[in-house]
Amino acid sequence: MKIQLLKNFNIETQDIIDTVYAIEDAYTKEANECISEIEKLIKDKEDIDIHVLNYYITEIPIIIFNLVDNIQQLAVKSDAAKIDEQAGKYKVWKSELQELLGKVTTRTANFSIPNFMSKLMFIIPENVQVTSIAVQDGRVEMDAESGQYAQLGYFVSKLKLEKVLTDVDMSVISMDGNIKIKVSGAMP
Repeated sequence: MKIQLLKNFNIETQDIIDTVYAIEDAYTKEANECISEIEKLIKDKEDIDIHVLNYYITEIPIIIFNLVDNIQQLAVKSDAAKIDEQAGKYKVWKSELQELLGKVTTRTANFSIPNFMSKLMFIIPENVQVTSIAVQDGRVEMDAESGQYAQLGYFVSKLKLEKVLTDVDMSVISMDGNIKIKVSGAMP
């Protein structure tokens, strides 16, 4: 009954259970043959050969030991296979996590605000003034102004070419005296 419950409990172990049954059947058959021979010798009280009787009596514990040993080895091999399978899964997960961590680290290192400001500093043309910068959720909005529209266009082009921002959009705010624009984009 317990073996049946075990079978129903975990279908994945069916091959292991079948192997245990096969081992048990083989050794049980051998042990039963020894016991049968001993019973025959005991019934034939007159012709008992003590050496044969001793052989069979000592053979039974060896058979039982081999049965238990083989089942234990099977259990160890089964546990080792399960551990190897889990270790393989963990290696894959670890690799995926390291890859993801690398992406996050690269993204964080490449797109932090200080790095953005440093890059911005080197691409602003002399005649352009950035009057405000706002960063929210990886998006940057800034206002810039200049007396020359071409310088503002050059500034926006450098933002794109130098990949300081991606998905760059520009709109003109005003053209009174100095030309004022709003530039928005995502940190790469």
